[in-house]
Amino acid sequence: MGKPYWTELELLPETFAWALEVDIREVSRAIAATQGSELVCIGSGGSFSAAAFVAWLHQELTGRLAVSATPWQASRMQAIRNCAAVILSAGGKNPDVLGVFKALLKLEPRSLGILCLAKDTPLGELCRRYQFVSCAEFAPPSGKDGFVATNSLLALSTLVWRAYSELAGAPIQKGVSLENVLQADVGLQKWSANLAVSCEHLWKRPHLMVLHGGGSTVAGVMDLESKFSEAAIGAIQLADYRNFAHGRHHWLAKKGDETGILAFVAAEDEEIAEKTLRLIPKNIAIARIPIKNAGTTAGIETIVKALYIAGYAASARGIDAGRPGVPGFGRRIYHLNGWSSKGDSSVPEQERVAIVRKTSRPLEALSTTELRHWREEYKRFVAAITKVDFQGLVLDYDGTLCDECHRFGSLPDTVKVPLNSLLRNGVLLGIATGRGKSVRKSLRDAIDSQFWSRVVIAYHNGSETGTLDDDGVPPEKEEIGPALREIAKRIKASRAIGALADCECKKNQISVVARNPANAKRIHEMVCDLACSEFEAGISCVRSSHSVDVLAPGINKLSLLKRLGEVLGMESPNFLCIGDLGSWPGNDFLLLSTPYSLSADQTSSVPDRCWNLAPAGYRNSQATEFFLNLARVSKGRLRLEHVRWATPIRGLGQ
Repeated sequence: MGKPYWTELELLPETFAWALEVDIREVSRAIAATQGSELVCIGSGGSFSAAAFVAWLHQELTGRLAVSATPWQASRMQAIRNCAAVILSAGGKNPDVLGVFKALLKLEPRSLGILCLAKDTPLGELCRRYQFVSCAEFAPPSGKDGFVATNSLLALSTLVWRAYSELAGAPIQKGVSLENVLQADVGLQKWSANLAVSCEHLWKRPHLMVLHGGGSTVAGVMDLESKFSEAAIGAIQLADYRNFAHGRHHWLAKKGDETGILAFVAAEDEEIAEKTLRLIPKNIAIARIPIKNAGTTAGIETIVKALYIAGYAASARGIDAGRPGVPGFGRRIYHLNGWSSKGDSSVPEQERVAIVRKTSRPLEALSTTELRHWREEYKRFVAAITKVDFQGLVLDYDGTLCDECHRFGSLPDTVKVPLNSLLRNGVLLGIATGRGKSVRKSLRDAIDSQFWSRVVIAYHNGSETGTLDDDGVPPEKEEIGPALREIAKRIKASRAIGALADCECKKNQISVVARNPANAKRIHEMVCDLACSEFEAGISCVRSSHSVDVLAPGINKLSLLKRLGEVLGMESPNFLCIGDLGSWPGNDFLLLSTPYSLSADQTSSVPDRCWNLAPAGYRNSQATEFFLNLARVSKGRLRLEHVRWATPIRGLGQ
């Protein structure tokens, strides 16, 4: 039956206050992962309006392109592989939100975040199977919405608004009330009455045309269209002020006496709005809705005003938008599952996933010749890497063994157990990292002390190597070496870099760490501009998941392989190398350019090495766990078991 619409609107202040106070660490984690990428934000119904708001926030605060999409649209976006994705859901259980989640696992966006306003949902259960997915679940005090989204829309929008604002360095002040945002100095009840009066003359006309700007007001007007359509309040058209000029005005010439104009006027649109509205014929009813706030707060203001305006229009026409009555055929359409397509089975799933990762294109976009080539290379690589006995295993640390959530803590048991099992069976282990002694501490916590002498670590991208039981490596204090001194001066003198990042200098490495991930690519470009004159001398500049590292000549992770060969007393031993950033300028590029290399995330384009053979949706440490559990050890030598690569193995570490 739903809930009375106006009863739900009475809860908006409480919902807003809750959304400003609740812990949003998981939301921030999901949003932080999107910062360096274009974004596709996904939602249905009222969540689609929230998705439009999030897409606008992303563009406004990161400078990167973002779009909103329905689940069905997103599931058809092959380009989403090169973007971040966020799914917004009020309930976490409708067939479309579950369907698009499964579709995105195969499309593998750069990051995937879920924000759900319910706990213990089917969507949350799916999320927990995939470690690279960031899932934030909440139980807002307003409970479930009625037929149309109200409190869930405000809650979703406010939670993400907070997260983006904090990442941008301008957190929302605590204690801000909804009345503050609406600038309702007369109180919310009087404010609502005044807003109702300002547009009541429109409801006598059957058609509504909504004019708006191109930024902060978009999500609100989209939600107004959603309410008018879902609750059958009336016919509605949307147009921004300049698209209205391209023929949309002709509707008024033919239907002017039956049409009212609702014009949302934000500060940035005021000039064009007034110029346009002055030219509208006098017989057409117009209501101006001023948006008093600037910046991102204007988006919240527009959403709330749209919720109220939909209520006024519905009441004027004798409709309760919260419980308009749902026909049986509508319920059957809602619960229809359109996500069970089997798809093309001519290429086995595990092979398809690996080739798409390698080529960054869907198989359908490959010519017959290209597809044949990559299928042959895939089979050749799998045959080669499962045929060799490896004398040792070499692993990158951050992004391969250690995900973001464990960066400053202990490694999870799912990694500890297989590592200790391999060491117990005599495997020699190498760890390559861009960091220093913090990695030594974490590894000592994870690995039994009896095996420390068989773990060799290359710190600072290979600047120093030592066994895990060596307290002197890396050294406690060290001055920057002569090869990097001049570059370090340039970087430290750069105000542009200093405004965006922190710089740390070691003997053979300068690490420039972005404070906001959205700036990482730009920082890499700026650092390369300052260091490129030294590239001919052997200086290199690589990226990790957290930093840009400038390395002295001869410094790279391949030094670890040389040290391991010395430990074994062998000239050309075979090592299995696993990392996550295999494409240039990733700091695993050289490590994964070795013949027997696997990527837990990004691959290179070289056909005979650096493939990612993990199941769809497995990334970073979860992909590494999968690889580790394919390992079989005999007499201290490791071999990968020849299995169906894309079949997830349960009970990792057993």
